[in-house]
Amino acid sequence: MYTIIANWKMYLSIRDSRELAAKLVTWWKETPCVNVNVVVCPSDIAMRDVADQVLGSGIKLGGQSLSLSAGLGAFTGQSAAQQLQEAGAEYVILGHSEQRRFLGVTDRMVRQQVQVAMQHRLHPVVCVGETDEERKAGRADAVVVSQLHAIFEQLSWPTNGLSVAYEPVWAIGSGKPVEPKEAQRMHILIKHTLQEFFGSVRAQDTSVLYGGSVNPENMGSFLQEKAVSGLLVGSASTKPETLRALITGIQNDFCKRPL
Repeated sequence: MYTIIANWKMYLSIRDSRELAAKLVTWWKETPCVNVNVVVCPSDIAMRDVADQVLGSGIKLGGQSLSLSAGLGAFTGQSAAQQLQEAGAEYVILGHSEQRRFLGVTDRMVRQQVQVAMQHRLHPVVCVGETDEERKAGRADAVVVSQLHAIFEQLSWPTNGLSVAYEPVWAIGSGKPVEPKEAQRMHILIKHTLQEFFGSVRAQDTSVLYGGSVNPENMGSFLQEKAVSGLLVGSASTKPETLRALITGIQNDFCKRPL
């Protein structure tokens, strides 16, 4: 099963989000894929409008983060897992590098968010990845393994499933993605590390996605790699022409592959 997650970040207005979601549903209905899982993650304020568009289409909805609090309360500017769920979300992105960089989110906080997501049966999509300086210093593997240990060590298996997105920080928005073979190597490393916490069967069942300057031209080269279970797509998923090209590419090249 491939998973394609469209992270719309804060690129679109509410109206643009609603209109793009309606187009996405139309394109997806042309050739729905039983072995491809499509998730769209709009900004929280646009979630209900997008949910109304994707309802019944098979396209799933996700949030871009959530509060550390397990319940409702005095947390100005945050969104509770319960609120995301009530809005129609089934997935939630956690630990994205932009959250880490601009809002000070740490591995410890991501761990707590995973626990909150689990309590509310949201499927966590946990982002890990190294900076340019860390890769140049030969520390990419150590950084990613350290992040995984800090987040998942002694944590129970998320009963609603788990995805890990390998997003090298230096590749996001740069137009310079990691080489597909290197993505494959990092994904294998991630699965081997997850095996320490959850066992071999669950580690192999975990979707490990690649994110970082994904576009319609390079998506196929990543999905050809066996350890790459899907993609987390940012800005390319916010433009109608590139989103349609992504969906068309999936439909033409991956819908008929055996599960």
